[in-house]
Amino acid sequence: MVPVDRVQENKGGEQRRMVDITRDKPIKVAVRVVVPVRDHPKFNFVGKLLGPKGNSLKRLQEDTMCKMAVLGRGSMKDRHKEEELRASGDPKFQHLSEELHVEISAFATPAEAHARIAYALAEVRRFLVPTNNPVRNTAIGYPEKRPHDTRIQLFGWRVKPIPPRSYVNERCRNGTSKS
Repeated sequence: MVPVDRVQENKGGEQRRMVDITRDKPIKVAVRVVVPVRDHPKFNFVGKLLGPKGNSLKRLQEDTMCKMAVLGRGSMKDRHKEEELRASGDPKFQHLSEELHVEISAFATPAEAHARIAYALAEVRRFLVPTNNPVRNTAIGYPEKRPHDTRIQLFGWRVKPIPPRSYVNERCRNGTSKS
């Protein structure tokens, strides 16, 4: 019987894993994406990735069918607790000594797992590009996928929701006005 997974070492000491794609045995593929904190030190990438109550990251995980975790220095809200855990030397918190990153993993057949990872990388990239627009930086979700009734418009510093056109047209036809 032929082993399904084999590990080879390169001249540089790297390990490359070989996968048998004929049997469709599920594998785990994991990728770590660096968060560009050094390029944009004042931007809140963790807040943009997580979103309100973690909903943006949850939705991203559901859409891509991958597990995601924000890890590394700056991933915890409480800085003092993070320093304490980093100093403890516990292997569980070893990621706190690395730079801020997002770990994306998928468990599926080889072709499907790599396809999911590719899709997840494209989606996560949109969250890691800072914008100057304060509305898009609040991580409301996917700006391109939001329905028309959740669009927002800025009036000075006040944010006001825009009603859907069907609602506005219906009110105009009925003769009712805004009160």
